[in-house]
Amino acid sequence: MKISTNMSYAEALNLHNKVNKTTEEQDKLWNERANNQALDRALYLNDLSKVYEEQFKAENLAKKLAKGESLTKEERAYLEKVNPQLLKDAEKAKQEAENLKNQLKNAKDKQTAQKLIEQASFQANAVAKYNKQYADLLKEAISKVCSDEQGYKHDNDKTNTIDNLFVRDSNESSVDFYS
Repeated sequence: MKISTNMSYAEALNLHNKVNKTTEEQDKLWNERANNQALDRALYLNDLSKVYEEQFKAENLAKKLAKGESLTKEERAYLEKVNPQLLKDAEKAKQEAENLKNQLKNAKDKQTAQKLIEQASFQANAVAKYNKQYADLLKEAISKVCSDEQGYKHDNDKTNTIDNLFVRDSNESSVDFYS
């Protein structure tokens, strides 16, 4: 398919994706884009797609880190390059999750454990007003801690699991931990 008289779409895409373009190549591409709205739009959408792919990959790596999983050197370097603030937020969420895990291990009874989890989830919900990215990572980390524990044995040795940390019951003003 010919986009313009001078360059096919494939040629334009290859030139667009070329890392080290000469000034002449860059000028040629800009002229093609200026003279061909369809080509310009296609290249723009291509770039937008790449940005979303990078963002998705970075968010998945951050979630992985927040849940306490380790990143490879390459993954950490990628996250540092693409979104260093996301890396910091993930490390902070991981630390908060570790703190919660330690507090839960030291909890003397079921009510204390429930209160700790409730406080952590309220904190995550409160943070969401100011930093949604960090709040999402914090929620992932808290959920991971709770799923790893698979319930806490206290009092009468009854195991309770937390099905949904962050959903409010429509009839109550508190968080419903044991649906």
